[in-house]
Amino acid sequence: MNFNRFYSSSMTTRESNGRLYWLDMAKAFMLIPAILEHTDSGSMWEWSDNMMLAVFWVSSGYVSNADFSIKWKAFRLLLPYVLMNILCLLFVWIHMDAPFEPIQLEGILYGRFKLYRGAVSAANPILMGAYNSVLWFLPSFFLSYIVFRVLISVKGIIANVGVIVICLFATWAIGLLPVLLPWSLGTAPAFGCVIYMGRLVRITGLLRKSPIICFFGGGLLYALFNYLVGFTNISIGDFGRSVFLWFPAAVCGAVAFISLCYFSGQSIFSRVVAWFNRGALFIFGMQLVFTSYILEISHPWGITMWELKAVIVLAACFGGGKILALLYNLALPVRRRNIVTMM
Repeated sequence: MNFNRFYSSSMTTRESNGRLYWLDMAKAFMLIPAILEHTDSGSMWEWSDNMMLAVFWVSSGYVSNADFSIKWKAFRLLLPYVLMNILCLLFVWIHMDAPFEPIQLEGILYGRFKLYRGAVSAANPILMGAYNSVLWFLPSFFLSYIVFRVLISVKGIIANVGVIVICLFATWAIGLLPVLLPWSLGTAPAFGCVIYMGRLVRITGLLRKSPIICFFGGGLLYALFNYLVGFTNISIGDFGRSVFLWFPAAVCGAVAFISLCYFSGQSIFSRVVAWFNRGALFIFGMQLVFTSYILEISHPWGITMWELKAVIVLAACFGGGKILALLYNLALPVRRRNIVTMM
Protein backbone atom coordinates (compact mmCIF):
# COMPACT_ATOMS: atom_id res chain seq x y z
CA MET A 1 0.00 0.00 0.00
CA ASN A 2 1.34 3.44 -0.94
CA PHE A 3 1.06 5.33 2.37
CA ASN A 4 2.63 8.51 1.01
CA ARG A 5 0.09 8.72 -1.80
CA PHE A 6 -2.79 8.18 0.62
CA TYR A 7 -1.66 10.88 3.03
CA SER A 8 -0.80 13.27 0.24
CA SER A 9 -4.41 13.03 -0.94
CA SER A 10 -5.69 13.48 2.60
CA MET A 11 -3.50 16.54 3.06
CA THR A 12 -4.79 18.23 -0.08
CA THR A 13 -8.39 17.63 0.94
CA ARG A 14 -7.82 19.12 4.35
CA GLU A 15 -6.22 22.29 3.01
CA SER A 16 -9.12 22.85 0.62
CA ASN A 17 -11.52 22.71 3.57
CA GLY A 18 -9.72 25.55 5.33
CA ARG A 19 -8.58 23.69 8.46
CA LEU A 20 -5.86 21.12 8.94
CA TYR A 21 -7.63 19.03 11.56
CA TRP A 22 -4.65 16.77 12.13
CA LEU A 23 -2.55 19.84 12.95
CA ASP A 24 -5.19 21.21 15.31
CA MET A 25 -5.35 17.76 16.89
CA ALA A 26 -1.59 17.78 17.54
CA LYS A 27 -1.88 21.09 19.37
CA ALA A 28 -4.94 19.98 21.31
CA PHE A 29 -3.13 16.85 22.51
CA MET A 30 -0.06 18.88 23.53
CA LEU A 31 -2.22 21.02 25.79
CA ILE A 32 -2.55 17.97 28.07
CA PRO A 33 1.11 17.76 29.20
CA ALA A 34 1.30 21.56 29.15
CA ILE A 35 -1.40 21.60 31.81
CA LEU A 36 -0.53 18.50 33.82
CA GLU A 37 3.13 19.52 34.15
CA HIS A 38 1.90 22.13 36.62
CA THR A 39 0.22 19.53 38.84
CA ASP A 40 1.40 16.83 41.25
CA SER A 41 1.94 14.47 38.30
CA GLY A 42 4.25 16.93 36.53
CA SER A 43 7.30 14.66 36.61
CA MET A 44 5.45 12.12 34.44
CA TRP A 45 5.40 14.56 31.55
CA GLU A 46 9.03 15.65 31.52
CA TRP A 47 9.61 13.52 28.39
CA SER A 48 7.62 16.12 26.45
CA ASP A 49 9.38 19.23 27.80
CA ASN A 50 11.45 19.94 24.73
CA MET A 51 8.73 19.28 22.17
CA MET A 52 5.65 20.61 23.99
CA LEU A 53 5.74 24.27 22.98
CA ALA A 54 7.69 23.45 19.82
CA VAL A 55 4.55 21.73 18.47
CA PHE A 56 2.81 25.12 18.54
CA TRP A 57 5.77 26.93 16.97
CA VAL A 58 6.23 24.38 14.18
CA SER A 59 2.48 24.33 13.53
CA SER A 60 2.47 28.11 13.26
CA GLY A 61 5.27 28.08 10.73
CA TYR A 62 3.55 25.33 8.78
CA VAL A 63 0.42 27.40 8.15
CA SER A 64 2.00 30.88 7.94
CA ASN A 65 2.31 32.66 4.62
CA ALA A 66 5.30 34.83 3.77
CA ASP A 67 3.17 37.99 3.84
CA PHE A 68 1.51 37.44 7.24
CA SER A 69 0.65 40.58 9.19
CA ILE A 70 2.71 41.45 12.28
CA LYS A 71 -0.11 43.74 13.42
CA TRP A 72 -2.55 40.86 13.20
CA LYS A 73 -0.24 38.64 15.25
CA ALA A 74 0.01 41.40 17.86
CA PHE A 75 -3.77 41.60 18.04
CA ARG A 76 -4.11 37.82 18.29
CA LEU A 77 -1.53 37.38 21.02
CA LEU A 78 -1.18 40.59 23.00
CA LEU A 79 -4.85 41.48 23.50
CA PRO A 80 -5.56 38.05 25.08
CA TYR A 81 -2.35 38.51 27.10
CA VAL A 82 -3.70 41.71 28.64
CA LEU A 83 -7.18 40.32 29.22
CA MET A 84 -6.00 37.08 30.82
CA ASN A 85 -3.64 38.95 33.12
CA ILE A 86 -6.57 41.08 34.26
CA LEU A 87 -8.61 37.95 34.92
CA CYS A 88 -5.74 36.41 36.90
CA LEU A 89 -5.42 39.56 39.01
CA LEU A 90 -9.16 39.61 39.65
CA PHE A 91 -8.99 35.97 40.76
CA VAL A 92 -6.22 36.78 43.23
CA TRP A 93 -7.85 39.95 44.53
CA ILE A 94 -11.41 38.63 44.82
CA HIS A 95 -11.18 34.90 45.41
CA MET A 96 -7.84 34.80 47.22
CA ASP A 97 -8.56 38.12 49.00
CA ALA A 98 -5.02 39.31 48.32
CA PRO A 99 -4.14 43.02 48.03
CA PHE A 100 -2.82 44.61 44.86
CA GLU A 101 0.96 44.79 44.72
CA PRO A 102 2.83 47.01 42.23
CA ILE A 103 5.20 44.13 41.46
CA GLN A 104 2.27 42.31 39.82
CA LEU A 105 1.91 45.11 37.28
CA GLU A 106 5.67 45.16 36.76
CA GLY A 107 5.58 41.45 35.99
CA ILE A 108 2.81 41.87 33.42
CA LEU A 109 4.65 44.68 31.65
CA TYR A 110 7.98 42.83 31.78
CA GLY A 111 6.45 39.48 30.80
CA ARG A 112 8.82 37.37 32.89
CA PHE A 113 8.43 35.20 35.99
CA LYS A 114 11.43 36.88 37.60
CA LEU A 115 14.10 39.43 36.74
CA TYR A 116 17.29 37.45 37.26
CA ARG A 117 18.44 33.92 36.62
CA GLY A 118 18.90 31.76 39.68
CA ALA A 119 16.74 31.03 42.68
CA VAL A 120 13.88 33.23 43.82
CA SER A 121 14.93 35.46 46.72
CA ALA A 122 14.28 38.86 48.25
CA ALA A 123 16.59 40.34 45.62
CA ASN A 124 15.02 38.26 42.87
CA PRO A 125 11.28 38.15 43.67
CA ILE A 126 8.54 36.50 41.66
CA LEU A 127 7.09 39.02 39.19
CA MET A 128 4.26 36.92 37.77
CA GLY A 129 2.86 35.28 40.87
CA ALA A 130 -0.82 35.96 40.31
CA TYR A 131 -1.45 32.54 38.69
CA ASN A 132 -0.33 34.14 35.44
CA SER A 133 3.23 32.82 35.10
CA VAL A 134 2.45 30.73 31.98
CA LEU A 135 1.41 33.88 30.13
CA TRP A 136 5.07 34.67 29.39
CA PHE A 137 4.50 32.53 26.31
CA LEU A 138 2.29 35.05 24.49
CA PRO A 139 4.58 38.12 24.22
CA SER A 140 7.43 35.69 23.58
CA PHE A 141 5.43 34.14 20.73
CA PHE A 142 4.86 37.60 19.25
CA LEU A 143 8.57 38.45 19.26
CA SER A 144 9.30 35.04 17.75
CA TYR A 145 7.05 35.92 14.83
CA ILE A 146 9.18 39.00 14.19
CA VAL A 147 12.29 36.82 14.05
CA PHE A 148 10.39 34.43 11.77
CA ARG A 149 9.53 37.32 9.43
CA VAL A 150 13.22 38.18 9.15
CA LEU A 151 14.10 34.56 8.39
CA ILE A 152 11.60 34.19 5.55
CA SER A 153 12.76 37.46 4.03
CA VAL A 154 16.26 36.02 3.62
CA LYS A 155 16.83 34.33 0.25
CA GLY A 156 19.03 31.31 -0.31
CA ILE A 157 19.69 28.14 1.67
CA ILE A 158 23.18 29.15 2.79
CA ALA A 159 21.96 32.56 3.91
CA ASN A 160 19.08 31.00 5.86
CA VAL A 161 21.38 28.53 7.59
CA GLY A 162 23.67 31.42 8.46
CA VAL A 163 20.85 33.45 9.99
CA ILE A 164 19.65 30.45 12.01
CA VAL A 165 23.17 29.94 13.37
CA ILE A 166 23.37 33.64 14.24
CA CYS A 167 20.00 33.47 16.01
CA LEU A 168 21.01 30.42 18.05
CA PHE A 169 24.36 31.99 18.89
CA ALA A 170 22.57 35.20 19.96
CA THR A 171 20.30 33.16 22.24
CA TRP A 172 23.36 31.41 23.73
CA ALA A 173 25.24 34.71 24.23
CA ILE A 174 22.26 36.47 25.84
CA GLY A 175 21.90 33.45 28.11
CA LEU A 176 25.21 34.40 29.68
CA LEU A 177 23.69 37.59 31.06
CA PRO A 178 22.44 37.49 34.66
CA VAL A 179 19.27 39.37 33.68
CA LEU A 180 16.25 37.83 31.95
CA LEU A 181 15.29 40.25 29.19
CA PRO A 182 11.67 41.45 28.89
CA TRP A 183 9.18 39.47 26.83
CA SER A 184 11.72 36.63 26.48
CA LEU A 185 13.69 38.82 24.09
CA GLY A 186 16.76 36.68 24.64
CA THR A 187 15.07 33.41 23.64
CA ALA A 188 12.85 34.70 20.83
CA PRO A 189 15.62 34.22 18.21
CA ALA A 190 15.70 30.47 18.92
CA PHE A 191 11.90 30.21 19.06
CA GLY A 192 11.59 32.09 15.76
CA CYS A 193 13.94 29.55 14.17
CA VAL A 194 11.65 26.72 15.28
CA ILE A 195 8.70 28.49 13.66
CA TYR A 196 10.74 28.80 10.48
CA MET A 197 11.44 25.07 10.48
CA GLY A 198 7.69 24.48 10.44
CA ARG A 199 7.43 26.54 7.26
CA LEU A 200 10.37 24.64 5.81
CA VAL A 201 8.60 21.34 6.45
CA ARG A 202 5.63 22.60 4.47
CA ILE A 203 7.39 24.13 1.47
CA THR A 204 9.66 21.09 1.04
CA GLY A 205 6.67 18.75 1.30
CA LEU A 206 8.62 16.64 3.79
CA LEU A 207 5.62 15.67 5.89
CA ARG A 208 3.39 15.10 2.87
CA LYS A 209 5.95 12.96 1.04
CA SER A 210 7.46 11.00 3.93
CA PRO A 211 5.21 11.00 7.03
CA ILE A 212 6.53 7.64 8.22
CA ILE A 213 10.13 8.82 8.01
CA CYS A 214 9.16 12.03 9.81
CA PHE A 215 7.57 10.02 12.61
CA PHE A 216 10.24 7.37 13.18
CA GLY A 217 13.23 9.49 12.22
CA GLY A 218 12.03 12.50 14.16
CA GLY A 219 11.13 10.37 17.16
CA LEU A 220 14.54 8.69 17.31
CA LEU A 221 16.38 11.98 16.90
CA TYR A 222 14.21 13.57 19.57
CA ALA A 223 15.05 10.76 21.99
CA LEU A 224 18.75 11.27 21.27
CA PHE A 225 18.84 15.06 21.56
CA ASN A 226 16.39 15.11 24.44
CA TYR A 227 18.83 12.91 26.36
CA LEU A 228 21.85 14.97 25.35
CA VAL A 229 20.37 18.36 26.23
CA GLY A 230 19.35 17.34 29.74
CA PHE A 231 17.01 19.32 31.97
CA THR A 232 15.60 22.50 30.45
CA ASN A 233 13.28 25.31 31.48
CA ILE A 234 12.91 27.57 28.48
CA SER A 235 10.48 29.88 30.30
CA ILE A 236 13.51 31.26 32.15
CA GLY A 237 15.96 30.81 29.30
CA ASP A 238 17.45 27.53 30.51
CA PHE A 239 18.29 25.41 27.46
CA GLY A 240 20.03 22.67 29.37
CA ARG A 241 23.52 21.81 28.15
CA SER A 242 23.21 23.95 25.02
CA VAL A 243 20.65 25.72 22.86
CA PHE A 244 22.39 24.00 19.93
CA LEU A 245 21.20 20.68 21.36
CA TRP A 246 17.78 21.98 22.36
CA PHE A 247 17.00 23.28 18.86
CA PRO A 248 17.17 19.90 17.03
CA ALA A 249 15.39 18.26 19.96
CA ALA A 250 12.53 20.76 19.70
CA VAL A 251 12.20 20.53 15.92
CA CYS A 252 12.52 16.74 15.67
CA GLY A 253 10.14 16.12 18.57
CA ALA A 254 7.52 18.49 17.18
CA VAL A 255 7.75 17.04 13.66
CA ALA A 256 7.51 13.48 15.00
CA PHE A 257 4.44 14.24 17.08
CA ILE A 258 2.74 16.22 14.33
CA SER A 259 3.42 13.44 11.81
CA LEU A 260 1.79 10.96 14.20
CA CYS A 261 -1.35 13.09 14.15
CA TYR A 262 -1.01 13.51 10.38
CA PHE A 263 -1.83 9.81 9.99
CA SER A 264 -5.38 10.53 11.22
CA GLY A 265 -5.98 12.61 8.09
CA GLN A 266 -9.57 13.90 7.85
CA SER A 267 -11.08 11.36 10.21
CA ILE A 268 -13.97 12.09 12.55
CA PHE A 269 -11.60 11.48 15.46
CA SER A 270 -9.20 14.20 14.33
CA ARG A 271 -12.07 16.65 13.90
CA VAL A 272 -13.42 15.94 17.38
CA VAL A 273 -10.03 16.32 19.06
CA ALA A 274 -9.21 19.40 16.95
CA TRP A 275 -12.32 21.09 18.35
CA PHE A 276 -10.55 21.39 21.71
CA ASN A 277 -7.84 23.50 20.10
CA ARG A 278 -10.42 26.18 19.45
CA GLY A 279 -9.86 28.29 22.52
CA ALA A 280 -6.35 27.02 23.21
CA LEU A 281 -5.05 30.45 24.20
CA PHE A 282 -7.47 30.65 27.12
CA ILE A 283 -7.14 26.97 28.00
CA PHE A 284 -3.37 27.36 28.22
CA GLY A 285 -3.25 30.88 29.62
CA MET A 286 -5.81 30.43 32.41
CA GLN A 287 -4.79 26.90 33.39
CA LEU A 288 -3.27 27.87 36.77
CA VAL A 289 -6.45 29.67 37.81
CA PHE A 290 -8.68 26.77 36.77
CA THR A 291 -6.34 24.20 38.34
CA SER A 292 -6.08 26.05 41.63
CA TYR A 293 -9.82 26.60 41.88
CA ILE A 294 -10.93 23.08 40.96
CA LEU A 295 -8.42 21.46 43.32
CA GLU A 296 -9.57 23.77 46.08
CA ILE A 297 -13.26 22.99 45.74
CA SER A 298 -12.62 19.27 45.18
CA HIS A 299 -10.35 18.93 48.21
CA PRO A 300 -13.22 17.97 50.58
CA TRP A 301 -14.05 15.09 48.24
CA GLY A 302 -10.94 13.30 49.50
CA ILE A 303 -9.60 12.44 46.06
CA THR A 304 -6.12 10.92 46.31
CA MET A 305 -5.68 9.17 42.95
CA TRP A 306 -3.56 11.37 40.70
CA GLU A 307 -5.33 9.94 37.63
CA LEU A 308 -8.69 11.21 38.87
CA LYS A 309 -7.20 14.56 39.83
CA ALA A 310 -5.73 14.86 36.35
CA VAL A 311 -9.13 14.22 34.74
CA ILE A 312 -10.75 16.84 36.97
CA VAL A 313 -8.03 19.40 36.23
CA LEU A 314 -8.20 18.81 32.46
CA ALA A 315 -12.00 19.05 32.49
CA ALA A 316 -11.82 22.35 34.38
CA CYS A 317 -9.12 23.82 32.13
CA PHE A 318 -10.66 22.76 28.82
CA GLY A 319 -14.19 23.60 29.93
CA GLY A 320 -13.30 26.95 31.47
CA GLY A 321 -11.01 27.88 28.59
CA LYS A 322 -13.65 27.06 25.98
CA ILE A 323 -16.21 29.21 27.80
CA LEU A 324 -13.83 32.17 28.06
CA ALA A 325 -12.87 31.79 24.40
CA LEU A 326 -16.55 31.80 23.42
CA LEU A 327 -17.21 34.96 25.42
CA TYR A 328 -14.10 36.58 23.99
CA ASN A 329 -15.14 35.82 20.42
CA LEU A 330 -18.66 37.09 21.02
CA ALA A 331 -17.25 40.39 22.29
CA LEU A 332 -15.19 40.90 19.13
CA PRO A 333 -16.36 42.29 15.80
CA VAL A 334 -17.47 39.50 13.46
CA ARG A 335 -14.40 39.74 11.23
CA ARG A 336 -12.09 39.38 14.24
CA ARG A 337 -13.67 36.26 15.70
CA ASN A 338 -12.29 32.73 15.98
CA ILE A 339 -8.71 33.82 16.68
CA VAL A 340 -8.02 32.03 19.93
CA THR A 341 -6.21 28.96 18.64
CA MET A 342 -2.51 28.90 19.47
CA MET A 343 -1.18 29.51 15.99
